[in-house]
Amino acid sequence: MDKNNLYGLEKEYKDIQIPSELNHVVQTGIERGRTKMNKRSSNKFLNICASLILGLTLLTASVNISPTFGHSLENIPYMGKLVKVLQFNNGTSEGGTVTDGTDISGIDSFEKEGYENIVINFSQYDMLQNDVGAFKVKYDENPYTMTFEINGARYISAEKDFNKILENKYVKDIYTIVTADDSAIRFVIEFDRPVKYKIEERKDPASLVISLKEDEKYEEKKIYSLRTESYVYGIFLTHFEEKLAAFNIETRQLKDEDGLLFLEIQSFETLEEAEEKLEELSKSTDIEMLIEERMGIKEPQSYPSGYPSE
Repeated sequence: MDKNNLYGLEKEYKDIQIPSELNHVVQTGIERGRTKMNKRSSNKFLNICASLILGLTLLTASVNISPTFGHSLENIPYMGKLVKVLQFNNGTSEGGTVTDGTDISGIDSFEKEGYENIVINFSQYDMLQNDVGAFKVKYDENPYTMTFEINGARYISAEKDFNKILENKYVKDIYTIVTADDSAIRFVIEFDRPVKYKIEERKDPASLVISLKEDEKYEEKKIYSLRTESYVYGIFLTHFEEKLAAFNIETRQLKDEDGLLFLEIQSFETLEEAEEKLEELSKSTDIEMLIEERMGIKEPQSYPSGYPSE
C-alpha cells in the first residue's frame, strides 16, 4: 500500500467523531450483563463476559468505520424500534398497549445533535419490557411541566435516577405524584424555561424518548391559576381530583415554593374568568380554592392548608 495513502487513512481514523451517547450505551450493556449474571448459573459467567466484550468491540468498530452511526439510534438496544412520534392536541397525547406489573425501571439523559434527550425504560420481572404500557402525557405552562401517567405500572425503581435527570440543562425538578389508582404511576418533569419537545414511543425494548430544545420565540404570558391550598400529603389532592372529575375539568398536581403539593384546577388569561369559575365551583363543592397570579417559571406560592402535617 502507498505510504501516503496509509497516512491519509490514519488521519481520517483519528478525525472520526465518537458519539457522545457511546458511554451511555456501554454502561447500559454492562448493567444488562450484571442482571443476566445474577440470574444464570456461574458456569455461564465466561460466556456472558465474552458476549459483552464482543458486543462492545463491534460497537466501537461500527463507530470508527461509519461516521453515520450517530444517525441510527434505533439500532442501539436500549432505544428500541420506533413505533410512532406522538401527536399532541392541546398539549396532550397518549399511546402504548395494555400491560400490568410494569416497573418504570430506568430514566437517563444524553445530548445529541443539539437536543437534550431523556430516555424512559420499562421492565417486567427484571427483564426489559417489549411494549410501553398504555400512557398519557400532558405538557403545560406556567410553570412548564410534562406530566406522565403510566397505566399498568406498579413500581418506579427509576426514582434512583432522578438526581441524574436534574443534570439535564432544561430540567428544574422531577417528582412522583399520588394517584388513586394502584395500577398506575404518575410523575412530573418540570422545566426551567419554555421548551420545544418531541416524544417517540419505541419497542423491543419499550422506551419513551423525549427530545428537548429551548423555545426561544415563546412569549410568556401572565395567567390566573384557580388552585387549592398546599398539602404535605398528595392523597388529599386525589380526593379533590375525584370530586372535580364530575365537572370534566383536567387538573394537574404541582409543587409550590416550599415543596408542598397543590392541585391546579384550571388557569385563565383574565382575573374575571378565574373569579367566575371560582364562584361556579364554590356552589357545588366544599374544596377550599384560591386564585394565584403567575407568569413563566415563577414558582407557585405556598398556601399551607389547615390540615395537620403529621
